[in-house]
Amino acid sequence: MNRHGTVMLHNQMLDFQESFLSLRNNATRSTITFTFWEMVVKRTENSQTNHSSVLRALGRPAASRAPLLRDPGARRFGSGARTAGEDAAGARAFFTTPIFYVNCFLPDAKVTRQPGPAGESCPVSLESGHPVSWTKEENYIFRLSQFREPLRQWLRGDPRAIVPEPFHRAVLQWLEEELPDLSVSRRSSHLPWGIPVPGDDSQTVYVWVDALINYLTVIGYPNVEFRSWWPAASHIIGKDILKFHAIYWPALLLGAGLSPPRRIYVHSHWTVCGQKMSKSLGNVVDPMACLDRYTVDGFRYFLLRQGVPTWDCDYYDEKVVKLLDSELADALGGLLNRCTASRINPAGTYPAFCTACFPREPGSQGPAVRAQPEDYALVSAVAALPKQVADYYDNFQ
Repeated sequence: MNRHGTVMLHNQMLDFQESFLSLRNNATRSTITFTFWEMVVKRTENSQTNHSSVLRALGRPAASRAPLLRDPGARRFGSGARTAGEDAAGARAFFTTPIFYVNCFLPDAKVTRQPGPAGESCPVSLESGHPVSWTKEENYIFRLSQFREPLRQWLRGDPRAIVPEPFHRAVLQWLEEELPDLSVSRRSSHLPWGIPVPGDDSQTVYVWVDALINYLTVIGYPNVEFRSWWPAASHIIGKDILKFHAIYWPALLLGAGLSPPRRIYVHSHWTVCGQKMSKSLGNVVDPMACLDRYTVDGFRYFLLRQGVPTWDCDYYDEKVVKLLDSELADALGGLLNRCTASRINPAGTYPAFCTACFPREPGSQGPAVRAQPEDYALVSAVAALPKQVADYYDNFQ
C-alpha cells in the first residue's frame, strides 16, 4: 500500500475508534459462553450466589469480576448527560457491577450430529453442514435489550420507516420478544485481523459492528461535516440482512445519540429456476450475455415487469422469451404495426396526438366524431405517466 493509502487507512481506523468509543458507552465487558449444541448454564441477573455458581461453571474463580465499562464519562442513552457530572458514586456502581452472560450462537434446533472421519458423533450446523464446537470467552456486550422500546416507538411512529410494509410488520413482530444483549467483540487471539477495541488490545471489534459503522465514517463521522449527510434519506438492503439493519444498526445509532435512517427499503432476491444463485452450483446469470440476447430494453423490461420487492422473483431463459414475445412483440408490437400500416399511415410515422385533428367542441363535424371522451382520457393518462413513474421511483414504490 502506498503512503497515501496508509494515511487514509489510518484515518479511517481513527474515525472508527471514535465511533466505537461512542457506542461502547452502551456496552459491558462480560463473560459470554458460546455453545453450539447445549446451554451450559443459564443467564443470571440479580443473585450474588448465582454469580458465584456461574463463575464456577465457567471455570473462573468466584472472586473474579467482569466490570461494566469503566468509563465514568459514558453517556446515557437519550439524556445527553454524562454520569460523572451527576453522581460519581452512582456512576462507579453502574460501571463496576458484575453481570455475566451465557449465550448461544446456534440454538439446539439448528445443530445436529453426524459421523466424523473416525465414525465418532460430531455436532454440525444444519444450515451450513460445517462442524461446530463450543467455546467460552470474555467479550464486550452491547446492551441491545435497553433499546427494545425505543425501537418500537420509532417504528410505530413512522409506518414507512421500513418499506415495503410486510418487512415493517416483521420487525415489529421480532420486537414483541425480548432482545438479547449483543456481543460486539471477539478475543484478539481468535480474531487477530480487524480493528482493536479502543483502549483494549485484547479484543477485536466484531466484523458486523465495524462494517455497520462504515456508513458513518465514509461521510466524515465523527467530524461535524457528517451531519450534512445524516440521517440517511434511504437505506437499501436485502431481506437476508433485515435484522442487522432494522434492529442492530438503529440501536447502535440510538446508543451513539444519532438518528436512524429516515427510510429502510428492503428488497427480496432473484432466484434461478427456483434455486438461490450460487457459485458452487454455477447458476449465476451473466447480465452481459442477457443484454446481447434480449437487448438492453428487452432485459430491462423483464426485470421491471417481474421484479417485486416483497417476495423472491424467479429467472429462467424460457420465462424471459415468453414474456417478451407475448407482451412486447405480440401486444405492443402488434399495436405499433397497425398504427403504422401503409393503408392508414403511408408515411409510416408515429406522431404525437394532434388535438387540432380531433377537436372537442360539441357538434363538430368530420374528424371530430372519431374521438370520444375515453380517447382523451387515455391520452391524458399517457401524458401523466412519466411523472407518475418518476414519483414511484423517488418513493421506492
